[in-house]
Amino acid sequence: PEKKMLPGNEAAASGESAPAAPAAPVAAAVPDNVAPVAPVAAAAPTVAPAPMPVPPDDKSFAAVVKRECDARASLHSGSRPTDPATLAREAERAKLLRCPLSNDGRGRHAFRKGTFPPCIMSVMGGSGMLAVVKVANPTAYGFVKAGEYYLTPNRSFNPWVPPYAGACGLMDAKFIPDGQRVFHLFAECTSREKKKIDGEERERIMLPVTSWHGEDCAGAWLYLGYYEVDDEVPEQTFNFNSIRHVEGGDHAEWERVKYHFRHPRHKFGTDNETAMLKKLKDGGYYDRIDNEIDVTGAVIDPTLKSDTHGKKGLEHYAKKYGVVEVKVMDHLAVREWLREENKKMTLVGVKPCDGDRGYDERVYEALVQAQAWSPKVPRVETDPLLLGPLG
Repeated sequence: PEKKMLPGNEAAASGESAPAAPAAPVAAAVPDNVAPVAPVAAAAPTVAPAPMPVPPDDKSFAAVVKRECDARASLHSGSRPTDPATLAREAERAKLLRCPLSNDGRGRHAFRKGTFPPCIMSVMGGSGMLAVVKVANPTAYGFVKAGEYYLTPNRSFNPWVPPYAGACGLMDAKFIPDGQRVFHLFAECTSREKKKIDGEERERIMLPVTSWHGEDCAGAWLYLGYYEVDDEVPEQTFNFNSIRHVEGGDHAEWERVKYHFRHPRHKFGTDNETAMLKKLKDGGYYDRIDNEIDVTGAVIDPTLKSDTHGKKGLEHYAKKYGVVEVKVMDHLAVREWLREENKKMTLVGVKPCDGDRGYDERVYEALVQAQAWSPKVPRVETDPLLLGPLG
């Protein structure tokens, strides 16, 4: 069957002129240890200077954000990269897209995370729905010993996780198990969302575009291999209000909102939803809820100040973030609480292990033999035009 290309790449394949790139995303907040770029003086020429390049081995939070913004622009430009740094990263990604033990030339399989076999848990053990999975009773495969952990972090919560096997990345430090700095790592493939906006069907890539591995495995999980904490990358801190500026960060922000709504004791000292909502109301957080701008540029008003726009706003938030419509305002109030708190988070670098403890083909083959996937058989694409671009 004919493969569907990633939106924005069709023009490059056909030779047609590429569509204009969208407006640049909002600049991300950067850590305190990153020097800000000096503003252009009023008397400077109207032609903006070229942005300073980010070295491909720069693993800082600011560099990760810039690469994702560049990748997002590349996604819509339809052009293939020509700079040596990006081509080098493309070649790095290609190394592990195919299994060397397979002769069919196709991409590797992606797998299913869950509690009903066959799935990743069937081979690795533990509870399949957790992000940090502790194995109490090892499986017969023995890849994870009793008391050890492996990681399956949801990408909407951790959009900076390595996008493909062999890549470095960043991870929220609270997801690193205590006393274990080396672990098997699985990463979620980016999904695609289709919806009708003003009668026109549109689609967009969810989460970081660099983690798009093709239509077949959208939302499935890739085995990335053995990873370890990268001691050469200093711990970096940023705050809650910075999350939305990362590609896919609006969903990372909302995953945290929904988590604290489900588990209010962590922030509100109570497990009772009614008591939590009373605290939010008494604190005036419902009055602070801001409007949002959607992909069309229209203002989304969730506050029901006008019946038409308010209703549209509730539907917008409910569909975009997977929240029951009658609970949208309550979730938005929780978000205002978190934005006011603006708690700092710590990121640590993670990198693939060297040598024999890198990509473990035995784990991959065991997952394949167990058919640890959903009813469809997801496989990653190998053509760069069908993969997410690299910034």
